[in-house]
Amino acid sequence: VDPRALEAVHEELLARSPSDPLREVSGMLGRGLVRLAARLRPDHPAVAALSALGRAPQRPVALGVVAAAIGAGEAETARVSLYDDAQTVASAALKLAPVDPVDAAGWVLSTGDVMTSVVAEALAVRDAVDLPAPTAPQIEGWSLEHRNKTRRIFIA
Repeated sequence: VDPRALEAVHEELLARSPSDPLREVSGMLGRGLVRLAARLRPDHPAVAALSALGRAPQRPVALGVVAAAIGAGEAETARVSLYDDAQTVASAALKLAPVDPVDAAGWVLSTGDVMTSVVAEALAVRDAVDLPAPTAPQIEGWSLEHRNKTRRIFIA
């Protein structure tokens, strides 16, 4: 694995994440995945490339390295990442609103067709500069606002 290629993906991902609090949380999650990768496959070239970044990698980059280290395929890795994101939102909803857990699980399960489409889009990317840049400006704004609240519910 070329450390420069991993760095390029990491830089492009940072450029697509304008909110500093969200980048910080992603880096925190990335550090946890780095520790996992180092324990699972310390000798794997992707793990070495990840360590060469010299900073906390964003979660998607670290997740990709863990997946490469354990031999997971690209489609499988993309789907795991998407389901992890979806379940995170569903889990947060359970903490914030009177939602039946069965309904929250149904929301995640109902995203299957959309996830299949997003996985296909992700697999079509072959160069870091071609990474898609979908955005959720309201979430970015909320993360900046939330950081200054005296009663914070989440890290970001």
